[in-house]
Amino acid sequence: MAGRVVIIQGSPSDDAYVDQIVSALAPYGVRVERRTASAHRNAGNQNHLALVLSQYDSSDVIVAVAGGSDALTGRVANDFPGRVVASPPDAEKYGETKVFSSTQTPRGIKVGAYAKNPQEAATSATELLKNVDVTEVENLRRQNRERALQNIFHDAKQQGFEEPLLPYTAFKRGKTRDVYDLGDGTLLIVGTDRVSAFDVNMHERIPGKGIALTELSEYWFRLTDGIIPNHFIERVDDRTIRVKKAKRIDMECVIRGHLYGSLFA
Repeated sequence: MAGRVVIIQGSPSDDAYVDQIVSALAPYGVRVERRTASAHRNAGNQNHLALVLSQYDSSDVIVAVAGGSDALTGRVANDFPGRVVASPPDAEKYGETKVFSSTQTPRGIKVGAYAKNPQEAATSATELLKNVDVTEVENLRRQNRERALQNIFHDAKQQGFEEPLLPYTAFKRGKTRDVYDLGDGTLLIVGTDRVSAFDVNMHERIPGKGIALTELSEYWFRLTDGIIPNHFIERVDDRTIRVKKAKRIDMECVIRGHLYGSLFA
């Protein structure tokens, strides 16, 4: 058995239960690693669980230990390319309700086994380690990624994004720019060819306008960075910049060389 048994617990309060799983695994002679990552307690780092999972592969088996409604097992089963054992520390307390919340994960995503106690968790994990054929699991993950993209696309269309930049989450649609959240504390700002006049978007487009807007933004951000720090990080492509996510100070200054028509009044 070349893989590892990775035990991911939802919080430090699960330590005693995980200690029992580790003890039950000892006779099997398998490699064991312990991690802590909550599905919802992120302290500002929404990617902590994803980063933890990225360190393991399909040859490993993860034992998810989480109390309550058990969002952790669902997240792990959804994102991890290998096999998962759900072993909630409060299985006896909640009975069949807990079985449901730990195993009825999103459509097509399977939990390999449900363990009511540490000994069952150890036995199930080692049995799953013996079966390294994860073709079905990988196919299910691929299908779920496709469904996830459909959700992200649908969410963006609901907000009015015309050509969503997948797989990024649509953050805000402005008058002439689209903003995407990368989930790591940075945003992508995409200059579009939309035309806005007096806060109204026109049906017409000006080809290349988004490129010009992005070039102007990059120019001024770089030129004034020595005067006052700004959120600009880098130019990604001809119409996209990546910036730090920050609190915006609403301020506008318009300088015109000539006034005419209704502007003069």
